[in-house]
Amino acid sequence: MYTSQHNTGLPGNPLRGMLTSILPFLAIATPGLVMAAVVTNTASISAPDDVIEVNTADNTVQDSDTLLLSIAPSNDVAVDVNGTAGTPGVVNVFDGDTIGGLPADPTNSVVSLADGSTLPPGISFDPATGLVDVAPDTPAGDYGFDYVICQIDVPDNCETASVSINIVAPPAAVSGTVYLDADSDRVLGDGEVRLGGWIVEVWDNGTAVATVVTDANGFYEIPGLAAGTSYVITFRNPTTGVVYERISGVQLNDASTLPDQNLPIDPSGVVYDAVTRAPVSGAELTLVDSSGNPLPVDCFIDASQQNQVTDASGDYRFDIVPGAAAACPLGETQYVIEVAPPAGYSFISTIIAPQTGSLDPTGQGEPLRVDNVSTAPTSADPTYYLSFLLGTGDPDVINNHIPLDPFLSRGDLIVTKTSTKRNASTGDLVSYEITVRNEESFRRDDIDVIDVLPAGMTYVLGTASVNGVPADPEQTNGSRELVWRDQIIPANSTVRYNLTLIVGAGVTEGQAVNTGLAENNLGEPVSNRGTATVSITPSTIFDCSELIGQVYVDANGNGYQDEGERGMPSVRLATVKGELITTDEFGRYHIACAAVPDARIGSNYVLKLDEATLPEGWAMTTDNPRSIRLTRGKMGELNFGVALALQASMQFDARAFGRSGEILPEHLLKLQSFAAERDGSTIIRAIYLIDGTETRDQITSRITAIKTAIEAAFANGDSEASPVIQVHAVAQSEAGAQ
Repeated sequence: MYTSQHNTGLPGNPLRGMLTSILPFLAIATPGLVMAAVVTNTASISAPDDVIEVNTADNTVQDSDTLLLSIAPSNDVAVDVNGTAGTPGVVNVFDGDTIGGLPADPTNSVVSLADGSTLPPGISFDPATGLVDVAPDTPAGDYGFDYVICQIDVPDNCETASVSINIVAPPAAVSGTVYLDADSDRVLGDGEVRLGGWIVEVWDNGTAVATVVTDANGFYEIPGLAAGTSYVITFRNPTTGVVYERISGVQLNDASTLPDQNLPIDPSGVVYDAVTRAPVSGAELTLVDSSGNPLPVDCFIDASQQNQVTDASGDYRFDIVPGAAAACPLGETQYVIEVAPPAGYSFISTIIAPQTGSLDPTGQGEPLRVDNVSTAPTSADPTYYLSFLLGTGDPDVINNHIPLDPFLSRGDLIVTKTSTKRNASTGDLVSYEITVRNEESFRRDDIDVIDVLPAGMTYVLGTASVNGVPADPEQTNGSRELVWRDQIIPANSTVRYNLTLIVGAGVTEGQAVNTGLAENNLGEPVSNRGTATVSITPSTIFDCSELIGQVYVDANGNGYQDEGERGMPSVRLATVKGELITTDEFGRYHIACAAVPDARIGSNYVLKLDEATLPEGWAMTTDNPRSIRLTRGKMGELNFGVALALQASMQFDARAFGRSGEILPEHLLKLQSFAAERDGSTIIRAIYLIDGTETRDQITSRITAIKTAIEAAFANGDSEASPVIQVHAVAQSEAGAQ
């Protein structure tokens, strides 16, 4: 897009600077703008139907009527003469006048300038001969004067007549050459292509008065134009019909040729294929304002420029006329190019993205080249703009080439996601890396790289980078997604995105999956979904439940630790996972992070005292094992009571059992009586004596019956204490061997 201001070099040419252009390849070159003109003067004497036309090239009469007139007021004769070269004797005032029916001449008549009449500039009159002359370079227009003719013999016989001269501009011509000004120097150079078949039009006050087509060498010539008129010359693409340039203020003032009025049209840009780099035909270009509204056609030098369609050359051009409408004011204004691509293409290109922002060419030289070449660029990363800030007097903006993406079977980008940690807990920092791989031979533009965070994890500001360069992503979707927008993934390359997340206090243990992917500017996925999984483990600070307790001497055997009841050292406790804990010198124990309870309802925890580690004769006064409900992040307490137990020994043999294997009633009564007399913990050692006749199954059955009977007897006792019964039922032969 550019603003051009051209001057034909002719007097009265309009001010330089009311054209704005974007594109193709036109120029007007030597031999230049030819303005050949023939200027004709018209003099008049006598009757209106008597006309003499004189060709001033040889001063011969071309048309003459016989004069049969007498002197009368305002007798006129019209004569066409060349005012540029001058015309002596354009007319003789004696011609056509008669005295007594005879022609008037210097022998019988006297002529003089009438009183009060003056000769116009450039007009001379010889009374002695009656000849009227036109001086060289007399401007076109109407001239005249009055003269008096008197009879010599009768001096009072006089008449007054008039001479009327009309100088008419002769036909003129223009010519020139249309060519591709590849180097933008506005001079037709060797090797620059001359463009045949282009349409050249000459306009006069909004009306086309002549149209020609350039020949094979780009040359054109338009003859027969009236001098003294200010013309506009336009150049039209023969394929698309779009006007590519306009020369204003071409004024033909005389019959001479005005050479070297060259006005080349710089190539402003080419619409091309972003992959093959070939020009694209059939692309429709529209110029809109900052709100996306198409500019009215009044804003252009020709209505054909709005919604123009490219031909095989891919060329486009916009010429804005600042001030022609409200949408294109004189001051600096934003304009945007929109392209409706032909079938098989898409716009805006994601392979070669446009520059961000608007190009302001003010003060950047004439012309301003966006690209160094005038044809479709072949460089890896060409520059171009779609938005411009333009105002009156700005330099030309040329070589602004616009790429279109062909519809290809595009391969997906390859996204991988990795983490430096396999496990993490609340408060831990976890570093991740996303890699985006482009395996195609051309780059991908306008790519959004997205990181979907696991629940409970948060991005740490300032930790992100792209290929090692700090770059914080945009946080969207309630900070659950991080987005690096409008990324460029070079051809056959990988871009790395690094970031750090922190594990929040509310996250639950399990698998935290972090997902990375890529989308295009339409929000469509253009990659796989890469994932990285980190196991969230309990935090020893925030999630674990501590368990403390004491093994104490339950002196009164009530199962509760009363004041003053001391601890029992060196007692071993066991967890369900097989962990072993030994009490200290005060009977205390501590299990760090005993469990991570369910975050919602807590969890049961079971602990058992190893009674084999109690001193001989000691027994439990509390349940064993014991359980407690633990809550996440809170401490629990679980105590075990022990006491010195009474010991009793019992012996059984086959005579204590009935035929069905049950203990006889009289022996059960003895057990019940014994249990009623006991108070406190009691350790009972029951021995079954084998007589050698029992089977193994009988022995096992009788030992089980003994244990059941003893437990039942003590369970029904009247003691206030809750005795702890330890039954050691063993089979022993009468000889004493077990």
